[in-house]
This record gives sequence, structure tokens and C-alpha cells, in this order.
Amino acid sequence: DICLKSVEDGPQRLLSIGIAVPSPVDAMHPELLSEIIIPAWQGHIKLDLIQNKFGVPIYLDNDANLGALGEHRWGAGRGSNDLAYVKISYGIGAGYILKSNIYAGASGIAGEMGHMPIDLNGPLCVCGQKGCLTMLIGGLALELKAKELLPEFPDSMLTGDQPSLHDLETAALKGDPLALRVFMETIPYLSRALTGWINLMNPERIVLGGYVARLSEILLDPILQDLRRSRLVGSVTSVDVRASDLDSLAEAIGALTLALDKVFDEPNFYRKMLDE
Repeated sequence: DICLKSVEDGPQRLLSIGIAVPSPVDAMHPELLSEIIIPAWQGHIKLDLIQNKFGVPIYLDNDANLGALGEHRWGAGRGSNDLAYVKISYGIGAGYILKSNIYAGASGIAGEMGHMPIDLNGPLCVCGQKGCLTMLIGGLALELKAKELLPEFPDSMLTGDQPSLHDLETAALKGDPLALRVFMETIPYLSRALTGWINLMNPERIVLGGYVARLSEILLDPILQDLRRSRLVGSVTSVDVRASDLDSLAEAIGALTLALDKVFDEPNFYRKMLDE
């Protein structure tokens, strides 16, 4: 509503809406979402209510898939037709662009990198497995790690009972040793997950979003060095790993791109709108 009100005749000029959600999306049943990942939504998004309110088609996809689309079309993925976008925040998700199109898998679950088990002796994840990537380098894991290490860093700028992920990012950018240690300890886990992805899918480019993008000057080179030590010889020179250009806007721009693509992909779209 805010966006529409900011444009003259906004509601009349609206053609379609794209929505990014932090859940796998089955193209056959886009209204059904994961109850495990988004329990508050009870496994369902009210697409019919949104469509009735705005009167235009609604297109829904996973946020990492749309982040990949946004970066592919407008950001750090431009010029690459085969790429992976990995968002590292409170959750970890990956979207894959194959031959310039989103690859979602048979039922929309492709790219759930956050639930890749990295440490079989690690903490229990909501998905039922132990040591998933999200439990090792996701935002909550980093916050808990910072709280655990606080007594060792009495001069840290991080104070209080529980530093947030945003607090950690801000502190790391200012050179805080505690924050830097927390983020540097994520690198072996992330590199292990990326290595598996690279050796399995052999993407042309990997775009890293989330806190890695915001801390790229600190984290990107160590990540690249760790990857070079662990990848297959043939894949070392074939993949280009870089930070996101769009950062926190990647998913929203991807959702916008999806909505526009659907408009232009359907030859009779405008005629339908006029008839309605």
C-alpha cells in the first residue's frame, strides 16, 4: 500500500506482485509453506486474500531463489548464466540459476543449503538433523557464540547479555576482536558447504549475500583461500566467488523481476487486464 500510494495512480498502474518467502515453494501448490521453517504461518500463505485486495496476479517463490534471480539480472551475477546465490543470515539459503532460469528442483526444495549436515556431532536442528549449516553459522549460532566468548574479551565493544547479529556486524567493521573471531570461525563450515556445492553442481559463479556481503572486505579473501585448499583441482579456476552487489535488496528486486517476467512472458496479459 505504501509503495502504491507513493506513485500517481499506483493501484491502477499495478500489473502484478512478486513475493519472496523464506520457505521452499512448490510451484503446484505455492500457497503451502513449510510449517517447520515458518511455524507462525501454520503452513499456509493467504494468496487469495492478497489477490482479492489488489486484483492482480500474485507470483511467489523462495527468497534465496529470488535473490539469485535479482543478482543474475541486476547485480553481481550479471554476465553469468549459471550461478548460485547463497544468503547467510539467521537462516542459510541458496538459489541456483541454470541456463539463466531459476532451478527449483522437483518440488521447490533445491538450494536448502542451511539444512546440509556439516557436523554430525553438532547441535540439533529444527529439521531433525544434527550439525546443519544454519546451526553452525546462522545468526542465532553467532549470537550464542558471542555471548559464550564475552568473558574472554573484557575490552570488547560488545556489551549486554546478548549481542545481536547486527551488533556483531557493526563491531566487526570497527575491528572488534570478539566480533572478528566469531565471524572468522564460520569460515571452515561455510567453505565445506560451498565445496560440496561447487563439486556437485560446478557453477560458473557464486554470489554470497547476507553478512558475508556486508563484511566482504573482512571475510571474502579468507573464504577464497579456504576454498582453494579444499576444492577439486578442476573446479578451482572454473568458479568465480564474489560478494552480493544488491545485499539486503536482492530478494525484493528478484521478486519484482519475477513479477515483471510473468507479465512479459504472457502475450495476452495486457488484453486480460483491459477486459477485466
